Parts: sequence; structure tokens; C-alpha cells
Amino acid sequence: MRGPVIPLSICQLPILGLLQLPLIIAGLLAFNSLQGLAELSTKHFPHAPQENESVRITAETTGPPHQKTLWLHYQLVDPGNYIALSDANYQTDWISVPMSDEGLFGDTSPHDGLFTVTLGPELQRHRRLVRYRCSKYRSPQFPLPKGISQNAYFVYNGVPDWQGAINPRSKNPKLAQAVSFSSKALTRVPVYHLISKQEFVEQATWRPRSRSFQSGGGKRYEHTGTFVYQGTVYDHIQFRARGGVWRHAMGKNMWKFNFRAKQPFQAHDHFGTPYESHWDKLNLGACIQQGNYGMRGEQGMFEALTYRLFNLAGTPAPATHWIHLRIIDHEEESPRDQYSGDFWGLYLAVENLDGSFFEQHKLPQGNLYKIENYRASARHLGSPFKQSNAAPAKFLQALARRRGIDDWWETNVDLGSYYRYRSILEAVHHYDIGHGKNYYYLYDPSQAKWLTIPWDVDLTWAESMYGSGHEPFIRAGVFRNEQRRHAYQSQLAEIRDLLFNESVMSTLIDDHARIIDPPEDNASLADADRALWDYHPVMNSRESMRHKADQGQFYFRNSEADLNIMTGYMKQFVRKRSQWMDRKLLQDYTPLSRPVIQRQKDKEGASAFQFSAALPSDRNEPVDHWQWRFALIKTQERDQPARYEIESPPIQGRHGNTLRIQKERWIPGKYRVRSRAVSPTGKMSRWSLPFECQI
Repeated sequence: MRGPVIPLSICQLPILGLLQLPLIIAGLLAFNSLQGLAELSTKHFPHAPQENESVRITAETTGPPHQKTLWLHYQLVDPGNYIALSDANYQTDWISVPMSDEGLFGDTSPHDGLFTVTLGPELQRHRRLVRYRCSKYRSPQFPLPKGISQNAYFVYNGVPDWQGAINPRSKNPKLAQAVSFSSKALTRVPVYHLISKQEFVEQATWRPRSRSFQSGGGKRYEHTGTFVYQGTVYDHIQFRARGGVWRHAMGKNMWKFNFRAKQPFQAHDHFGTPYESHWDKLNLGACIQQGNYGMRGEQGMFEALTYRLFNLAGTPAPATHWIHLRIIDHEEESPRDQYSGDFWGLYLAVENLDGSFFEQHKLPQGNLYKIENYRASARHLGSPFKQSNAAPAKFLQALARRRGIDDWWETNVDLGSYYRYRSILEAVHHYDIGHGKNYYYLYDPSQAKWLTIPWDVDLTWAESMYGSGHEPFIRAGVFRNEQRRHAYQSQLAEIRDLLFNESVMSTLIDDHARIIDPPEDNASLADADRALWDYHPVMNSRESMRHKADQGQFYFRNSEADLNIMTGYMKQFVRKRSQWMDRKLLQDYTPLSRPVIQRQKDKEGASAFQFSAALPSDRNEPVDHWQWRFALIKTQERDQPARYEIESPPIQGRHGNTLRIQKERWIPGKYRVRSRAVSPTGKMSRWSLPFECQI
């Protein structure tokens, strides 16, 4: 769409001729109209109206020239008849009504510069999008400023119940029986609406007829729509399919949304807490595994848990939360055919790696580069040196030349962060990194060192998943140095003790599963997603790839199973993988003996806990000092996340083998106590087994 035409200067008039003077005057009037429009602040009430509810729209002038008359221009966009920004009728289908500053049309205070108009209840229809803008001219047909100066609201009565069967065409009554999923179950997670044209939606998420699967598709956002969350309308956003060579192969595919610069997206986590920064991009994972790996039905748990583990271990990684996606591209919301209508199921929102990532994770502003095929492309440049690809290219070249033992690693790499990254990578078998992809490099100018940031972690939690795990640091011999290898093993052992073990991981897995499949919901959102997608016709069509999609793949092809079979598998994987890590990665690790801690008997009315630690009596190992942990642990609740032991840092300082805890200094709750010994040479023991107590 064209932007405003800048009026020509008076000195150009003789050249153009007097016959063109009326056109120039019209241009001046249009320009003044835009200037007046830019001085208006508009809003509507209620923020998220329902059907048959009047909506009051106000426009406030914020500076001279003060307006005497204002007009509201509104556009009605009904379900199945989306009006895109590029459509000709976007410019023409507007209705104009006068606004009042005279105490009329809902205006409460005359002559206060606040103009008001009320749109009656007959205009408010369920699932209708209403766009509006204000000007001092009656005609709505004037050029809009670049960036679109326009507001909108979405009329919605709430998410309805939904019915679906696992396989409505099956001869097995259990599979063909439709189940009712309540609105309460479907709204356990944030609900995102996309309003667009049917052809836009299908061209984005399903394979275009002219494109092969392996071509992957480009980075261009070829389609537009309107995005709605918590009543806030993000109009004229762009969207496309997300992913590489398999982006259209799975039937249920991934999405990427690009928000306008003037209205970035405010997302909230599972517990309703807004993220630290707004998002320019929104990534949606499809929560569906590639069919040929046999893991379909984990519902995004692999990806969500992996990113959570990285963050808990101290490696910055994208935040995630599950969402319920609804798409309005048809007139009917819930037709009889369960595979039509607004309900598109369960998706995983994944934080984009860009400038907002630094704010969310409280990182010093630095440079961020995505690595693909061992080449770097800049995603954010925020450090004092603004070179785009010169710095990472130099770093990658140095990595390729590393041989033997030297101090280059300590000078250029945040090794502590890398050890934690490598520990979680091994824990979940995130091995699809061997071809120089699926990670970012971050340059931290505060310490002039590089960090590795994980990405694309869906092919995890199975030793059969693709990849060797040989990323550039391993190829360059980071662990050929015995001191670095021991430091890594020490970090890996700590993560085994505090995080990646059967006890903690069982809780962590259950906490995540409870978000999408709570015990109180007999028919949960996870179940509804399975009903929608397990036998969806697209899974067995030319729009997907048979061995990547196919039907009946959920829950190890067990039609009577549910998400519990996948959480049980994940817990079994933790047990087996833990044993493998101890046997393979920690076999030659020789720490001090693991200490044993005891709690001293409290005197009646004592205001403190006291603990003591000791190495086994049969081991004569010198101890220089002891380290202690006193960590709060909390059970996850609907409105509050759990707190895990590893989130509490060790008690600072050098300590003896006794620890005294003053109860009044700590908030009430459940605590876990551990200790480890440190020798005069810096050699450490593993953390002791935990001792739990209540304040």
C-alpha cells in the first residue's frame, strides 16, 4: 500500500503548470489530515467486548490545532471474510459516524477535548473483528501514514466446548466415540487467535503444490493476518511456516509470526507472568514428533523440558510455554466435521533468539549469531564492536585450528557455561548439532568471551535420535586437556547430583505434564490435540510426507494410551541415561569421597538448625573446607511455578563441617540440605545425599 504523498514545494509550481494546482492543494489537505490524525489518542471500552455489548470509542486530542469535529471510521471483518491489508476493499469498506464532544453519543463531559461515539450492540457479533480509526474529515478514503495508524477490537464470547474422536472413521467403537472437551480444559493454557484467509493459512502451514519438501522454503513472510491474545488485537501481522527441510512434512507444522515494530507482542508464561520484554517474533512448535522416530505423542515435552533443563543448569536458553491455537478462516467455529473449525490444538511458544533474549535472561548486551553449516549470521548486535560476521568468522576459524593444549580456551570461551551446556546436551541426547547447526554463539563483551546457546532441541530424549553430538568445541579438542576435562566432569557430576537424577526429574516431568494434562481433567487439552491430529486427513495426504506424518502414530501406536505413557517413558529414559552418563562420561572421574550429613538434635524451642558433615571414616582424605547448600524447594501450583533445588545458589564463603541455620532468616517452607568437601588442592567431592527439613 502506498504511503502519504509528500506535497511538492511552491518553487516547483511553474514547472508543473497551473492545471495541476488543484492536485497539489489536495495533497496538502491529505498531509494536514495525517498530521491531525497523528495527534489523536484513541481507545475503546470494554477492552474485550462480547456479543451484543455496546462499545464506547474515545479520541483525545493531544495538542494544537484543537479539533472541533471528529469522525470515526470503522470496518467490520466477519469470520471467513477476512480483509487483508493488500486487498482493494481494505481502503474502501469503511463506515463513518460522527464523534461528539458535546455530551452526545456517549460523551460524558462536553468541551473537554475528549470525543466519544458508541457503537451499538447490534454491531457486536461473536468472532467479528472491528477496525477503527479517527480523523477530522468525514471521508475515510485518505492515505494512511506508513505503519498504519489504526486500532481494532475483537468480539468474542469465549472458547466453546469441543468434540472429537481419536478416529471418527474407525470401526473400533472406542476410537470412533466422540469425546466432549470442556472449555475449562481447553483454556488451561493461553489461547491465541489467528484471523486470516483460508488460502493464506493453508499455503503457510501445508506444502505449496509447487514446492518440494526438501526445499524447506524461505524466510519471507508471505501472508498477513490478525493476531489476538487476551483481547489485545495485533493487526496486520505477518506469518509463515517455520523450520528447515521438513517444515511442511509433518502435517501439523510449525509457525512463525512477525509483529509490527510499533506493536510488539506481550506474551505471558504458564503462570500468567508477563515476560520481561515484548516479542517481535513468535515461534510456535507443533508439539508433534517426526513419525519415523516413533515418539509421537510427547506433546512438546521433549522440547519444553530440554530448554528448562538448560536454564536450570545456568545455560541461557529460550523460555517456552504451551498455547492453544485457534484459527478463524471459516464462517463456522465448530462445524460437525471435527477437522474443520477454529480449534487447531496444542502448540509450544518458543522465545525467539534476538535482542529481547538479553533482557529476559538478564544478560549484558552482546552479539548473537545463528550458526548454520558452520557459518554465522547476525541476529542481534549489541556489544561495543558492531561487526556483523567478522568476529564470529574469526572465532570459528580459530576453533578449526585448535590442536593440543593451550590457553586459548580460557581466554576466549566461557568454559563454565560451556560445561553446563555440554552436560545437558549429553543428558537429553541433543545430538543434532554435528553439522554446524542448531545452536547460537553469543559474544559477552563484559568478559570478552563466547557462549553457546541451544536451539532446535526437539530431536532429543531418545538415543535413536539423529546426530553425533560432535559440535565444533568437541572437534577442536576442548577435552584433550586433562584439567579442562576434570572441570567438565565436576560440573557434570554436580548436575547429576542436583538436577538430572530420577528423583528431581520425576518431579520436573510431572510438573510439566500437569500443565497440559492435569489429573482433574478426564478429557484434557493434550487428549483433544491427539483427537484432532492423530488421524487428521492431512496426515495421509499429498500435503505431508508419509514417513514423517502418517496416521495412528501417537503413544507408540497404542490407541488406548494417553500422555502418561510418554511421561513414563521419559522417566525410564532418565534412569537409563543417568547410568550411561556415570558409566561413560564419569567413569574415570575421581572426586573426594561423598560426605554424609547429619542433623543435630534440636533443643526444645530452638531457633536454629544445626548440621554436621563428615567423610566416610575409612577414608583418610585431607579437607581444606566445606561447601553447603540450603535450598528451598516448592511444589508447583496452578498460579505459581515449582522451585527446584538447583535454583538456590550455594551458601557463600569457606565453611567448616558444621552449618547453623537461624530459622527466622529464612521464609517458611521445605528445604533441602547438602554439603561437599574441598581438598587443599581444590579437588571436590560429590554433593552429599540430601537431608530435608521444614521451617
